[in-house]
Amino acid sequence: MQLLKLLILEIIYSILSSIMGNLKELFKNIGTKFGLFFRFIIPDDIARDESAVKKLGRIILLVILFLFIQVIFIIAVVFFTVKATEETVKLPNVVGQNMYEGITLLQNEGFNLNIEVQYFPEYAEKIIVVQLTLFLPAESLCLHS
Repeated sequence: MQLLKLLILEIIYSILSSIMGNLKELFKNIGTKFGLFFRFIIPDDIARDESAVKKLGRIILLVILFLFIQVIFIIAVVFFTVKATEETVKLPNVVGQNMYEGITLLQNEGFNLNIEVQYFPEYAEKIIVVQLTLFLPAESLCLHS
């Protein structure tokens, strides 16, 4: 039993070692590519001077900070602009009213209507049975004819 545990641990160790070796190689390649890119962008005289590299790093961090602040500011402006222009409209409830009264009331309030006439035996004629609010330019009414 002990031998089996040791064998399993050895297999797990070899798998993890292989994975770690692959990850080391991957990060080494990424670092090399980044270094090449960094050397391409930054002139040699600045790259050799340690204080210049520190100053450049600070400038890059400052630029990233300003970009972050700018993005937050733009998001806030867009959010508050949309929130401020959002109109809340009170929709009169016309369910149970006479068809002509309900339609006139909604049209006088400035709503566009989409009227569907259906037969419902349990309701009197020309009564508004269902009123649906749509996120479209039309209000939907279902009438019993």
